[in-house]
Amino acid sequence: MKRLFVLLLASMFILGACAAPGAPAATPGAQPNVNVETEGNDNGQDTAPPETATNYRDVIRIGIDVDINMLDPRLSTGTGNQRVIEAIFDGLIDLDNNLNPIPVLALSWENPDPLTWIFYLREGVTFSNGQEFTALDVQHTFMSIIDPDFASPARGLFNWIDDIEIIDSHTVQFNLLFPFAPILSNMDRGIVPHNADEMEDFGMNPIGTGPYVLSYLSRGNRAVVEASPTFWGDAPRTRTIEYNIIPDNTTRTAALEAGDIDLIHSPLSPHDIERLRGDARFTVTEMSGLAKTFLNFNQVAESISDVRVRQAIAHMVDRDTIANSIYRGMDAPAQSGLLPGTWAYSSAVTNFPFNPARGQEILVEAGFEMGGDGFFHRDGQRLTVQLSTHTEDPNRIQALEFIQNVLIANGIDAQVTTNEWATFFGTVSGGTYEIALLGLTNVVDPDRYFYLRFRTGAANNEGSFSNARLDELVDEARRVADTATRAALYHEAAQIVNDYVAHHVLLHQGYIVMHTVNMQGFEPNSRGSFRGIQNVVIVD
Repeated sequence: MKRLFVLLLASMFILGACAAPGAPAATPGAQPNVNVETEGNDNGQDTAPPETATNYRDVIRIGIDVDINMLDPRLSTGTGNQRVIEAIFDGLIDLDNNLNPIPVLALSWENPDPLTWIFYLREGVTFSNGQEFTALDVQHTFMSIIDPDFASPARGLFNWIDDIEIIDSHTVQFNLLFPFAPILSNMDRGIVPHNADEMEDFGMNPIGTGPYVLSYLSRGNRAVVEASPTFWGDAPRTRTIEYNIIPDNTTRTAALEAGDIDLIHSPLSPHDIERLRGDARFTVTEMSGLAKTFLNFNQVAESISDVRVRQAIAHMVDRDTIANSIYRGMDAPAQSGLLPGTWAYSSAVTNFPFNPARGQEILVEAGFEMGGDGFFHRDGQRLTVQLSTHTEDPNRIQALEFIQNVLIANGIDAQVTTNEWATFFGTVSGGTYEIALLGLTNVVDPDRYFYLRFRTGAANNEGSFSNARLDELVDEARRVADTATRAALYHEAAQIVNDYVAHHVLLHQGYIVMHTVNMQGFEPNSRGSFRGIQNVVIVD
């Protein structure tokens, strides 16, 4: 029996609960009353400030681009939600900057056989309402995610679970339907109380075991979290974290320059980054991100259901110009959905080169004829496509308008629609779009992209792509442990995605963080995660 046992590092984690001295006992199962109209902590919990040096600020102000509308980690989508969830909830594990698992709510784990994983849980942990954390909470979190009626967007990440057994109050056993290679990379999902679904509006009134509790939320404006007096680890060094929703990239940067915000991160406008690189008031960190930007093609949309139309469009999109002129080298032109610098990457995967003339030839081969109006027609119908993206990212709007102009110049009537994120993503998830420009972050394993986005019937396969060979490849890649074997499977899968233009990946995203030079303890990572924010301070 093979046993993987991870020892807890005393310098990183503190055994037992660390309740604030004199904090009143909370009633297990009680729900905090989050203030959603006026500022201040009115959640019924004593959030006495942690002991901090007098020269440290009591608040860190973060600027984010996307609204906060769902703080249940089982149901959340969108980076705005995720940044706040990271402060409120803990997973069984976390991933370090090298994507290696480190203990959080699970102190250790073992894998006695391919279909069994056992997690040994930290004792003395309570949720922020005083309720004890046990194996029952772990069981409920993941069993609800895989329940079809619960409709979790994360269901595909955990559909390898057969059942979850409670061995004792702090030992839980996952029984698998099949061996699942990237299991640990998925176990950072926030754990909710076993009675979360009995609490009123849990998604807007979250209860977690993390270092902070939600005290204020105003949709489209701001969320505020305060240091949790029941956190099991070291008390947060900064009492309050504010998340200010500022959709426009340049406006968000201007708020940093004005001193109204302390930290911002991608997406950012290239000209703002160039300006702040030389400003001694700020620290600018740039690295490759675990993220990509792509055109998502709806396979069942009539205008692009013919693969030859999609291939022609791919030939007409100049990825180099988008990367170098619009993003000014902040992001790199992509060859496929495989991320450079990762174990799965291969430069051998080919894509359609920028060649508009060849794109027009493909349309002619597909039976289209150029009309007197300057657009291609087939069966009496003009070739018209609808491009869409969200308004929060001006870089994407500029890229989409650039693509629109190129398509029009080459005989395709391209129209652009932009909406705020919630409306835009609603069209994508609902399958009512044609060609959507969007991105995917936190791709810590290729399974999160190739299985969830392209497996027939997968929850996140918004474009309804279906290919029997790709299904075989991504299914097998989940089951085999050998990294080289998995990489070869993903190389073939990436080629299929390119050939059929399920997605046309434009860019491998860079990740940029800019913050006041007085900030200490913040460690940017390629995932874009803010976990560890409780260790950050700002010197006054």
